[in-house]
Formats: sequence, structure tokens, C-alpha cells
Amino acid sequence: MQPKFPCFLLTILLFWQVAGQGQAQTLAKAWGTNSYGATAVPAGLTDVIAVSGGTNHSLALRADRTVIGWGATGAGATHYGQATIPADLGNVVSISAGGFHSLALRGDGTVAAWGDNRYGQTNVPALLAGVTAVAGGEYFSMALRADGTVVAWGSSDYGVLAVPATLTGVTAIAAGARNGMALKSDGSVVVWGDNSAGQFILPTGLSGVRAVAAGGSFCLALKADGTVAAWGSNSTGQLNLPANLTGVIGIAAGYRHGIAQKSDGTIVTWGYSLGGVPSDVGGPLAIAGGGYHALAVSGPAGAAPRITTPRIWITEATGARGPATFFQQRITATGNPASYTATGLPPGLTFNATTATISGSATLPGVYSPTITARNASGTGGAVIRLVVTGQPRFLTVPPAALPPGLPYALHGIGTGFAAMGLPAGLTMDPSTGRITGAAAAGTYQVSLTLTNPYGSVTVPWRLEVLPFTGWGTNTDGQLTPPAGMGALTAIAANGSRSMGLRVDGTVVAWGGNGLGESIVPPGLNNVTSLVAGGTHALALKSDGTVVGWGGNTYGQAVAPPGLTGVTAIAAGYSHSLALKADGTVASWG
Repeated sequence: MQPKFPCFLLTILLFWQVAGQGQAQTLAKAWGTNSYGATAVPAGLTDVIAVSGGTNHSLALRADRTVIGWGATGAGATHYGQATIPADLGNVVSISAGGFHSLALRGDGTVAAWGDNRYGQTNVPALLAGVTAVAGGEYFSMALRADGTVVAWGSSDYGVLAVPATLTGVTAIAAGARNGMALKSDGSVVVWGDNSAGQFILPTGLSGVRAVAAGGSFCLALKADGTVAAWGSNSTGQLNLPANLTGVIGIAAGYRHGIAQKSDGTIVTWGYSLGGVPSDVGGPLAIAGGGYHALAVSGPAGAAPRITTPRIWITEATGARGPATFFQQRITATGNPASYTATGLPPGLTFNATTATISGSATLPGVYSPTITARNASGTGGAVIRLVVTGQPRFLTVPPAALPPGLPYALHGIGTGFAAMGLPAGLTMDPSTGRITGAAAAGTYQVSLTLTNPYGSVTVPWRLEVLPFTGWGTNTDGQLTPPAGMGALTAIAANGSRSMGLRVDGTVVAWGGNGLGESIVPPGLNNVTSLVAGGTHALALKSDGTVVGWGGNTYGQAVAPPGLTGVTAIAAGYSHSLALKADGTVASWG
């Protein structure tokens, strides 16, 4: 009896190019429990390069980058369209079947999703791009970005969407029923989400990992020495690795079973019984685990390696964000290669032949086509990768159409220098931060904003409206009627029937009622950076860190303590005052 919602994870292989070898005889094979047609491979399906299995459906990726799906049919099937491929889906380089949904990674680094969406697992995050791998869990989805970070969406049960904030440098991902797994470039493994079966408890000394897979409630790791580690649930013996399980070059996990691909061309399974590997599965090039079934890409025995690294990478050039942008990508291949090479890399990136990792900070924008090769005893396999190094600066937010008088505004963009033409008098821009400060006369202005970095510039128009001073409410004492010639303000404050403003030049103006003198600004008050109003008094913070007060002083609230300096912020209550100092302490009086 199968559980209602089994899940799994799948090992996914991407589009490859092998010198001197065609792909016409690569077939999809499936075996195990034929839940609603999950193992009924469509007749005539050839040119297969990758497979993936869900709870009751299966997917195959063909060499022409199209996807075929089957299963999830018949009476009692949980059918959400997970095996029905979107009509416009093409240019696919990787696939992953979730519980009852499906994912595809396109060659441009974007993600497509379809099928069950009860928990938002097919709601691909807006603007998600630069993706190099995808993985589907039971009710959630994951994507690995080119910068080595992970994004997850869908059901938040067991905290599976809470990707560790410090998780970086990831080269591969896997999704179990309610777990996320990540393999880092240093060969270490990170697991998050459900820990009910000890999935977080990594085997002692686990290191040098080359691949990961996640099942229902258990995890697998393939180590550099060709051995496999397993941990988590052992409900059907999925942790009972077969004796002498060595020479492994690929792993996959079903809901309660493990699968290993060996360098001698054989496939080994353990845990939940799948009834044995079919005899016609020869020269497996890829494997995958479904709910209670397994899949393989069957090809000629003794084949040369196939590069399985993602076919498109995206990084940013040094300087695109100011500091260096670090890139890393680990090369993977079938056939247990003895050596790797990488040529045609952009300036700034280097290849480590020992770890088969490309890393560094690209320095020159452009589109590159590096060649990756892998060699084993049967020959050499190669793949041409598309590597996009971006460098053009870009604005990340659209400036607002209207600014209140004097309110600072900071532009946001990827670049190293900002400029503005057409700013009204009184406004200035910091060229390094894009921060606009000052105050200007009310009106509408046509401004051009430019963002630059060492590799180019971009200019956008900005229709800027500076709002006039506006007041409303009771005006019995003239508190809404500022004096003529007041000038542009950068801040305002009000109490009772009195109003005050901080001018661009650092002086203060006040108007309205004058019951206790808070409208009579102390002579010579200048270099003011902040202004607040209490019940019957006012305070001004000066650029030298001192505080000046005036107005009602019944409780001493308007007279700052002697020697008060180093102030960074001020506040006023009805009859008391506060000052925050640079050392984090607070002074109070009144």
C-alpha cells in the first residue's frame, strides 16, 4: 500500500554534446511499480538525454531540447496536468519532476513549471533568472542560481522554504519530500526542512561529496572515492547500502529506495523493491528515482563521458556592482572521468583541474563559449557552454514622480557612478551613492539620470515634481501661513499652534502662536541638521553634535545639560527632551 503523497528526488542530467557520437539510440527505460502509467514509456521515444520521476508521472528530455511526459492517468490517478507538457515549452536543458508538478530549466536561465499548484509550487518567483539547476519536492520547488545561491517556493511546511541565509557557493541541489539539500563547491553538504528522521544529522566525517540526492525522508551523497553515504529514515532499508557498493558515478533517490549508477555500466537499487533492473538497460547514461519507480537513459556500453554541467552560466563582471562578483561552477560528467579540461574562459576565471571547478571574477563583459572536456578509458566527451558575463549598469528602481520638499531620496542601481542633468536649484546628488538631498522650489522638472560603471552607461528620463509646502487644520494663530521669503525647507516640525522649518542653509524659521516663545528662534542659530518640537518648546541638533533648545522651560526641558556633545538624534515629549549620543547612550532632561 503506497502512502497518499509519496515523493522523491531525482538526479538530473543536462543537454550534452559528445564528439564523434550520436544520440539516436539513447532510450528512456522505467521499472518498478507502474502507478498510473509512470513506467509506461511512450513507444518510439528516442534521443533521450535525461529523465526524471514524480509520484505517479515521468519526464524525459530529448536531444532537441523538448520534453515528453507520461503517467498520472487512469482511475484514481492524482492528475494535475503534471505530465502534460506546455505547448510553448522549448529550449529545455534540465528537467525535474516534483510530487505532482514538473519543472524545466530553459537555456536562457529561466524556469517553467506546471501541474499541481495547490501550494504555489508552480508560481515561479517573478524576475527569477540566471538559474543553473532546478529540483522539485513534494509540494515545493527549488532553483540554483549562477551566483551559488538557492531560491525555494511553494509549501512552507517543515520550514523547507527557509533556505539558510548563509548558504552560498552551492553547485548542486536536491529536493526530497520535505527537505532541501545543497552541495557546496568545497564538497560539503547542507540540509534543511524536515528533520523528523534525522535528515540533518550528516554522517561523521562526510566530505569530498560530488553529488547529492534526497528521498522521502532520507538523503544520499556520492563521495569522490566512488562510495555512497546514506542517512535519515530506514523504513524499507533505504539506508542498507549493498555490499561492495563502489565505483559509483551517479546516484538518485525514490520515495523509499536508492539507485546507483556504477562505472562498469551496471545499476544497483536498494530499499523498497522495484523488482530488479530490466536486462535491456545497457550502458546507462543517466538515472532518476520516482515515487515507487526508477528510470534510466539507456545507451551503448563503454561510452565516453557526457558532460552534465548546466549549459548556460551567468555572472557579472568585476565592477558591475562595485566590488568583485565571485563566480564558481563545478564540472560534472558521467563515466567517472579521470581528467577534465576547460578552455575559452573569459578573463578573470580560472580552472582547477584537481577539483574540476571554474572560479574567479570575470573582468570583461560579453558572451563566451568555453569548451569543457572530460576523459575516461573509453574516450573524451566535450560540451560547449554558453557563459554570459554582464557588465551594463542598470537602475533597480524607478524614481518616484513626486518628492516632498527637502526629503532625501537615494537612487538604486547596479553601477559605480551616478549623475543627474536638470536637477532644480537647491538639489544635489552624491555621484557615488546616488543620494539626492536639499530642497527646491515647487514645480515640475525634466531630469536625466545616468548610471555608469567601467563598462558602459545607461540614461533614463525622470519627470520630477517638487511638491510645495502644504498645511491643513486650524489656522487661528497663523500656524498654516509661513512668512514670505521663507525659502526652501528640508524639514518641518509643529506643536500646539506653532510651526517651524529647517532651511537648506541650516537656519530655522518659525511662525504661528508665540505663547511661550518657541516661535522666537535664538539669534545666530545655524548649522542645524535636525529639528523637533515638544509641547511648548523646541530643540535643534547642530552639525557639531550639540543641542540648542528654546521656548517653555517650566521643567527645564528647553535647556540641554551642560557639556552635552556627540549627539546624533533628538526627540521631544510634552515637557521633557531626549538625545541619542554616538556612543549609544541616551541623555534626558525636563
